[in-house]
Amino acid sequence: MHDPIYDIFCEEAKEHLAALETGFLDLESSASVETRRHQIDNLFRHAHSLKGDSKAIGLTGLQQGAQQLEDFLEALRSHPENVDRTAINQGLAQFDGLRGGFEAWQRLLDEAGQPAAEPAVEPPAPVPEPPPPARVKPTDKTTDLAMPAEPAPAPSLQEENFTVRVPSERLDRMLSLAGELRIVQRSGEELTRRLLDLNRFLGGILDQCQQLEKVVRQESTRAEARNAVEVHVAQLRPQLESCRDQVGRLMSSLRKKRNRDDGLLETLEADIQQARLLPLVMLADSLRRVVRDLGQSLGKTIRYEVDVGNVLLDKAILEALREPMVHLLRNAASHGLETDEERLAAGKSAAGVIRVQAARRGSGVRILVSDDGRGVEFERIRARVRQTEGVGEAELAALTKEELARYLFKPGFTTATTRDAISGRGVGLDVVLHTVQRLHGQVSLEASSPQGTTFAITVPISISTMRILTVLAGGEYYGVLSAPVEKTGQAKKSDLRELEGCLVLPMEGESLRWVPLQAMVGTNSQPVVPSEKPTPYFLIRHDGKRIAVAVDDLEEEAEVLLKGLGFPLSDLAGVIGGTVRPDGSVQIVLDLANVAVQATSIAVAKAPASSNRGVGSSGRILVADDSPVTRTILRNVLTAGGYIVKTATDGVDALERLRIESVDLVISDVEMPRMDGFELVRQIKAKHRLPVILVTALEKEEHRRKGLEAGADAYVVKSTFQGEGLLEIVKQFV
Repeated sequence: MHDPIYDIFCEEAKEHLAALETGFLDLESSASVETRRHQIDNLFRHAHSLKGDSKAIGLTGLQQGAQQLEDFLEALRSHPENVDRTAINQGLAQFDGLRGGFEAWQRLLDEAGQPAAEPAVEPPAPVPEPPPPARVKPTDKTTDLAMPAEPAPAPSLQEENFTVRVPSERLDRMLSLAGELRIVQRSGEELTRRLLDLNRFLGGILDQCQQLEKVVRQESTRAEARNAVEVHVAQLRPQLESCRDQVGRLMSSLRKKRNRDDGLLETLEADIQQARLLPLVMLADSLRRVVRDLGQSLGKTIRYEVDVGNVLLDKAILEALREPMVHLLRNAASHGLETDEERLAAGKSAAGVIRVQAARRGSGVRILVSDDGRGVEFERIRARVRQTEGVGEAELAALTKEELARYLFKPGFTTATTRDAISGRGVGLDVVLHTVQRLHGQVSLEASSPQGTTFAITVPISISTMRILTVLAGGEYYGVLSAPVEKTGQAKKSDLRELEGCLVLPMEGESLRWVPLQAMVGTNSQPVVPSEKPTPYFLIRHDGKRIAVAVDDLEEEAEVLLKGLGFPLSDLAGVIGGTVRPDGSVQIVLDLANVAVQATSIAVAKAPASSNRGVGSSGRILVADDSPVTRTILRNVLTAGGYIVKTATDGVDALERLRIESVDLVISDVEMPRMDGFELVRQIKAKHRLPVILVTALEKEEHRRKGLEAGADAYVVKSTFQGEGLLEIVKQFV
């Protein structure tokens, strides 16, 4: 554990370094001598502060590097009118060496947990003698970064907003605790429901007492018995009424408490989430240097414009978006923008424009990266598809622009004829797609014409909490991300049509594919046709098309705390986490907009034998688990490994299947209805003598010992390995 002073220094140093890089870029785009003088003074202050902080904690190398940069800026102070691209390049080169030294020291600090030997800072270029005042002028090739000509005035003392640094890890813990409080609070709803049932039960008893009183009064015989019963009922009745009144008051108090807790929790969650949000302009501005360097390396004049307003994003999303944004900027600079000469010949200005825009859209943010270049050359894509994808001419000719654009996101696909450090490797847009999908977002080619190209990225504001729609399918509750859900409704059998062997739902001039949710997640591959009783569904947009997803029931929409899931659930594409329902059960959350399991699960269910290959080509495995989702996940993992897989819903079902089918291995859960995994192992060892692997969440040593004593050949805890680990164990027995 290192001294907290180093954490403070790291944060301060990052701010100084960021200000230095931004300051040099601002200086390059400034034409006013007075503005330049102010900017150089500001750069000098940051370099001087970094030098002093480095000296205070004994980082001699960083101190000397900051001193060299300070000397360079001191030379520029005398003649701000002489600042040109050469001077900016020299300053940025010294800055890069300084930043590299700091980042190397920070890595050593993080790895060792304590201050380590300081790495050397690359020696900066020698400070040039200032040239004569009138000799150097700002060049027309300078990258215009669309910054204001004059700096904004510094805020007065009364306007200053003080901030407190809080580590993001602490915010994560606070948010997690707020989520746990929300779960506890939601469990109170179950208590309220039970009290309501009790209240109704007491009301029923009172009704029975009243009926008994009527019957007793009607009886004319046995007056003494009747009188005794009347006395007892008369004594019991006020007690029951008092009990019911107390339950009613308790319910009212609980209801008020729940409403008050709701408000407090919502405020707490909102404040914590807001504390994690950072302005998108931080990321957009940090990419100015990337665009500048791209322009220089490609020999193109590029103007970089940013218009993202006050859009805020979660820190984790903002950090993850940097790489996709860099790839989109490279793509725009290399493929989109023409050379200066080509632009002039086409009647455009010599300077190309790359623009980043953003706006809030519901619970997400939509980011547009556009250029005013030549646009996407779809015929070049078509030619590349013909060359590399083996698509027939008839099919190739029928491809629309939207379908051709999807090839741009395929791994290894590129339209570049040459390969260099910037383009031609076919990895840029592929990285963008996979990173954005990991953030539960979407990316697409928004528009393209000879006047330019626009790519659109849509991401949620935060991935710690999600707004989900709860649905019921096949007896299981699922959470579906609300963002891609466009509409909910109900359909009867008579509303559906058959088109090319598939059920479709006609709507608004389109034929929407009808897909049961069970088929998408692989728990049931058979088509579910609704009866004349209305079947609930919801619409999502998938791969540019809308799909109607059929379910058994649609429940509430709510904001939930998303929690990660271990194996085997984490291995299933489309499963992004889980949340806790009010009754304490775990509900799986799905991202159906990017669900790859849709195709793989249905294909596996329809033709599992087609995947048989390699070491498992002759292996037949029976999976016994009462969870349909877990059965499907295990089946997919094993089928991908080349095995033929059968499934059973519990121990009794497994024994019945073993009676009529031959298998080489049994994989079973422990906790199942009718017959648990331990008893199943004993029965299999006594009757069939097959190897059995227990895969369970029970981690205690006593459970492991009990499983092995029952005869299990392996006892595997789900949280200790991934899918590849299970296949390695299976290979030992099949």
